[in-house]
Amino acid sequence: LAGGIAHDLIENHQRSVIFQQWVSITDRLFFGVIQDPKEKNKFRKALETVDLLVIDELAANRSQLPESQANYLGHLLRRRSNLKKSIVLITNHNPESLHYAVGDFCYEAIKGFCPVRVPMHGCSRRPDISIS
Repeated sequence: LAGGIAHDLIENHQRSVIFQQWVSITDRLFFGVIQDPKEKNKFRKALETVDLLVIDELAANRSQLPESQANYLGHLLRRRSNLKKSIVLITNHNPESLHYAVGDFCYEAIKGFCPVRVPMHGCSRRPDISIS
């Protein structure tokens, strides 16, 4: 659904879109995938100013984001809100577990967007990772 929206915005409305998994964003910003400080700042600026930012797999396979990541995301969300830029967050957390996963600061920033929850039901394509 988010991919369809992104493609329509790009193709029919000439809008800029970044569609990234959260782990890809954090790898680039926190784990040295982008080492050049100028390139890292350019990427940060793009995350703030792109017309639509879609973050997929937010806090996937984690009960709680590291504090530095949760704080960064909270600041990013507030910056985008101030710039009146849209965001789509995709997660398999329900609101209560998402609040725990991202913490108060970030969760309040999410609520500032007046989120619309779109539950998706059906079989998971992911293999069962539970431990027997």
